[in-house]
Amino acid sequence: MTSNVDEKLDRLDMCVPGLRAPPLDMAAYLLWKAENVSIWGNPSVYNSVLAGVIIGPTLLGSYEGFDNLLFPVPGQVLSSTLRSLAMIYYLFVEGLKQDTHVVTHAGKKELIIALNGILCSFLLCACFVFATKGGFLQESIQAKGFIVYLPLTLCFSVSPAVQPILEELGLLNSDLGRFSMSLSMLNTAVGTVVALTCRSVGVGLINGRQFMIYNFLIICCLHVFPIAVAQPVILWIVRRVPEGGKVESGVVVSILLLTLVLAGVSDLIGSGTVHVPLVFATLIPAGPPLGSALVLKINTFLHFFLIPHFYLFNGRLFSLFDAQSRSSIFFALLAILASCLGKFVGTLFTAKYYRIPHRESITMGLILCFKGINELLIVNSWRHFNVIDGPTVASVEVAMMMVTAIATPLVRHLAKRSTMVVTTTCQGRSLEESKLSGDFRLMMCVHDEDPVPTLLKLLEASNGGTKTSPTNVCLLHLVELAGHSAPILAPYKTAAVDTPPMCHRREERTNRAFENQVDQMGARHVTLSSFISISPYKTMHLDIYTVAMDKKVCFLILPFHKQTKYAHERTGQLLVRNILREAPCSLGVLLDRSNLRKSSVLVPKRTDIHQIRRFSFKVGAVFLGGEDDQEALRYVSRMVENPDVSLHLLRCCLAPNYDHRHGADDRERERLLDDKFIEDFREKTMQRGNVVYREESVGNVGEMMNSFRSMGADFDLMIVGRRHPAHSFVMDVLSEWSESVELGVLGDFFSSSDFAIDGASVLSIQKYKRPSS
Repeated sequence: MTSNVDEKLDRLDMCVPGLRAPPLDMAAYLLWKAENVSIWGNPSVYNSVLAGVIIGPTLLGSYEGFDNLLFPVPGQVLSSTLRSLAMIYYLFVEGLKQDTHVVTHAGKKELIIALNGILCSFLLCACFVFATKGGFLQESIQAKGFIVYLPLTLCFSVSPAVQPILEELGLLNSDLGRFSMSLSMLNTAVGTVVALTCRSVGVGLINGRQFMIYNFLIICCLHVFPIAVAQPVILWIVRRVPEGGKVESGVVVSILLLTLVLAGVSDLIGSGTVHVPLVFATLIPAGPPLGSALVLKINTFLHFFLIPHFYLFNGRLFSLFDAQSRSSIFFALLAILASCLGKFVGTLFTAKYYRIPHRESITMGLILCFKGINELLIVNSWRHFNVIDGPTVASVEVAMMMVTAIATPLVRHLAKRSTMVVTTTCQGRSLEESKLSGDFRLMMCVHDEDPVPTLLKLLEASNGGTKTSPTNVCLLHLVELAGHSAPILAPYKTAAVDTPPMCHRREERTNRAFENQVDQMGARHVTLSSFISISPYKTMHLDIYTVAMDKKVCFLILPFHKQTKYAHERTGQLLVRNILREAPCSLGVLLDRSNLRKSSVLVPKRTDIHQIRRFSFKVGAVFLGGEDDQEALRYVSRMVENPDVSLHLLRCCLAPNYDHRHGADDRERERLLDDKFIEDFREKTMQRGNVVYREESVGNVGEMMNSFRSMGADFDLMIVGRRHPAHSFVMDVLSEWSESVELGVLGDFFSSSDFAIDGASVLSIQKYKRPSS
């Protein structure tokens, strides 16, 4: 019995030794950590290649015992299999994220810039390689076609390489990032066609013209099958998924297996495994329900196991201390520099021809010099087809990573300087400045349907529009990027065809609700413009900034989740923090608690949000002093122009703390400004019957709480300023209890469960301040 078990374990060791080797798993874990840790600000792909080199013969692998322990002889078959699986599924996942709409709807400018960059890069690199006749690589070249393969591979800047680095740099949502992504996707499309054509021509040169025709036809059939057969079936499956439902696991597994089969057939006919998974994945609808399910199913296994093992086995191909490797790296670096110089010059001068700013043109040229794992996979396929030997392959890879490591900090610096210039030159607006222009430009952001009823009520209450002061509403749908690499920022009607089906249904309901509301308010001069942003929450604030500046918004309302049960609520908090740091206008952070009211005047059912009842809105506001409180009162003064809005305003005069950093003179100056502001407000609203004003002196926290509770509990909304001057002992004590920095001290207090106002939503307002130049 024992001998049989030992025999089976020995067979397991022979077949999959890496799965039972703890050192190998530990090394793979270190590679995974290297992929997720930034070293000297370089991209993760550079760190992963560097970690693979350290584990390889260059350092740790030079010890024979360590190398035998980590890479036993029977494990060579496993290493080859893992590399192939990593290549197939990495390209498949990246293909799922591609936006084919960018390629099919590319403009003349994007196409010419992309083609000029490709052509200049190829010509300069090819001239260098032909002039040196292979240079130091001459002895290791095993196929004459390598002199053509190298320039062809280096001249394309593919999107799977550019997108991850742009995301790490936080540029994916910027105009520069979007334009660079469109260029890289065009590079990917052209590169795929050129690579498949060259592969067929190469087969024909070796085996004859007839075989070349057969090979070309087989490749066409291999790419037509997913389009003609697989895609209609996949679209039929997606249409059958109910709203909010999930695709069955069997469907997901079947698609992953079909990807493996297509890649195997492609490899069998000599076309390699690089292109078919990428092309097949672009036919699958991105985002939920299917695209994101596929990414979720394979992503952990891919990035935690396959990709680290790819870097691990890749790093043991060579040693940097070998004389041949050093000379190979030197030549490869020169060839890649020639290619990047051609790419940079071609992109720069073409961009300048189209009058793209100088700094953006330079940054764009550097971005298109990025190399990533896609190039590593292609170069590894050369070794598989015996084009060149292992050390030369590794030399080319190291040289590509060196160029990427040089270009990345330059792009970060140029992009940061460009952002600083935009921030200081573009001027935002506040509610105070909107009075000078006459119109009221309001922007509302929505990332789920829960706060929509409250936002509709706020829109109705904020109106009061007239011919001299119309209300221009900008609605921005926020959708987290899932199963998609290219972020989208576009008018809603234009982008609706490109949004994931599930997102489209949800956003369509929200958009229709706002359109119906505006139609009801149309007699009072209200206009609505809708946009959609599909991007990571980490950089979504850039889209909000862009739309707000473009539409000259003076007041932005952003929903906020204080309790974070779900992941999107936690990332939503990050979004609010980012906006608060660099808000392009006055900002209102809205905590929606309308679902907690026992008898809410808001619409109770999500499906009926477009059916608005008789309007009645009760607002409570607290004024302590300072610019934010004054801005909140400006917003309130517009709301009370609507006779259906009732306001209870409480002014608390705080006892000063002169031991604080603010002296008596500063406090007296601020008090005079507050008195003047309150006096103007009362003068404008004293004739209205929907405004109640009270003023109380407060000496401690207990008195302040009693004042708040004396306002009553029948409010739909509490409006407060987010920041207050730090000169009061009462505010010092309250700030120690505050938990939500996003809402401010008073906003957090009114949103707490201990306060008497049951279910009142909270709007915390922050005034826009112009950045110092």
